[in-house]
Amino acid sequence: MKTTTSFKQIRIDPANANSIEAALKAVNGKATAHTYTAYAEIKNLADFGERRLERMEVPKSGRAGASVTGVSGDKMPNAYKHARQATVARVERRSAGWYLAHVGEATLWPQQGGGLRLSLTATQDADAVRRFRSTYDTVTVPTPDLPEHDISRLATSSDPSVQRVVEWLLPQLSPAHADEMRKIIAARRASETTNQVLRDIVAEAARSVDLV
Repeated sequence: MKTTTSFKQIRIDPANANSIEAALKAVNGKATAHTYTAYAEIKNLADFGERRLERMEVPKSGRAGASVTGVSGDKMPNAYKHARQATVARVERRSAGWYLAHVGEATLWPQQGGGLRLSLTATQDADAVRRFRSTYDTVTVPTPDLPEHDISRLATSSDPSVQRVVEWLLPQLSPAHADEMRKIIAARRASETTNQVLRDIVAEAARSVDLV
């Protein structure tokens, strides 16, 4: 990935549109079809980040440090077979607003498209998780009170509904018991496969006898 010559971070503001577009052109060169070329495209990255922080209920006083990385270019039709030059840009949130922090060159291969991704600081992440967890409760699902030998017997059943119950039970068992259950299931499936092969052989032999 080729990056621009170093530049001082540029505040995303209409007054700085020319400087931002010059930073883009320094990386893109003559490429324009699949690259970021306009101030409005970089402003869109900042707006995306601000909207996401707003929806996550991050207070304005705690938004500094977040960033958005964007890669230009849409996904192309299947018939398009060539790699494309795109632009990768990162904008960062400071207390005074959003700033363009990095511009680089990216390569998009067929079927790849660009996109936007928000990054948070460790503190913002912890706060977001805490707020999300405050919106729901957890419940404990009790393990059915069945003797282990009865649960193991379930694993030998080929009934689809019983198999679904066994799959639900496995994560709730002790590691040793779960391993035992998986071995029983594997043995049952191997036996079912062998039995099916034998049935096919017998059926084929019967057809051969009929043809004689």
